[in-house]
Amino acid sequence: MRRLPLCLLLACLIPVFGQTPDFYRQTPRLMWVVRDAQATADAWEKAGVPHDGDLEPYQAAKVELRGRPGSHKFSMLSGYFGNLRADWIQPVKGNSAWKEFLDKRGPGVFGLMFRVPSMDELVMEAARLQSLGVTRLEEGVFEFDQGWKVPYVMLDTAGEGKYTLCLYYDPEPDPAPDSRGPQVAQLALIAKDLSKVSAYWTKLGFAPIVESHSEIREKVYKGAPGRFEMKLAFQRQFPIAMEWIQPVVGPSIYEDQLAGQGEGFQHLAFDAKDLETESARWRELGFPATMSGTWGEKGAAGSGRFAYHDLHAAGGVDVELLWNYATSAARTGP
Repeated sequence: MRRLPLCLLLACLIPVFGQTPDFYRQTPRLMWVVRDAQATADAWEKAGVPHDGDLEPYQAAKVELRGRPGSHKFSMLSGYFGNLRADWIQPVKGNSAWKEFLDKRGPGVFGLMFRVPSMDELVMEAARLQSLGVTRLEEGVFEFDQGWKVPYVMLDTAGEGKYTLCLYYDPEPDPAPDSRGPQVAQLALIAKDLSKVSAYWTKLGFAPIVESHSEIREKVYKGAPGRFEMKLAFQRQFPIAMEWIQPVVGPSIYEDQLAGQGEGFQHLAFDAKDLETESARWRELGFPATMSGTWGEKGAAGSGRFAYHDLHAAGGVDVELLWNYATSAARTGP
């Protein structure tokens, strides 16, 4: 990967170190690390998410993992939600940040990938983040078929920011959008302290994480009355909202994740026209309901219902179904 002298970059970039470039306004791709990419893709295909790709291993060359040289191989299938692309990545050979994540945490969403318009901008943004104390986790070149090469850099943001930020430059054009899959309404993460996470991303120039409160009623946890409490907050940096959750009282699926996988990505949320019908469909697909409840005053604007389903067998995440009274009433009438 071509680099510019850091001193020159710093001289050019000092006025804008607190700002994020415009490319962060696009919808990111999910780096989703799994043990079996084909099985994960097949499970999501049942839920209406098409996929493509080749299980023949690809190469990551000229790799530096925490400054140590190396290389590794991986298989990858890409799933196309209606407004989001997810890359299901299966480490095959060699050491990588993905393999370390899988060995330590198990399957799940590793981080967010952003396409950078040019190599110069990739180098400049990596330098900007480095000036703010973010070290490089891994960098190198993804080598795909027919000489297709994609330089990348993964930033070590997961410790404080709870997910890994990855930048890449692809000289080839993006594939045409595929809107056949379900639309993702939210990407949600678990953190033990939302204020610290918000301070971290704000320091890097990203949008703050703003707390939101609604009283939760009719709580159900694994088929029994629930008593869970949590803090909720939202970050609206990207076209898809990022929901941040801090467990307060359990038991809950949030505490289950902290105990089993730790902080980080927890679920993808989808809007449901009819919560019972949608929830029944996910159960029929083999994904059990785990937790549910309501918020707001029943039958009033701003109220709604939610239900979670366990998809850990399909990549280590949960799914949340959201039914919003205001949206439903506008569509069908009170």
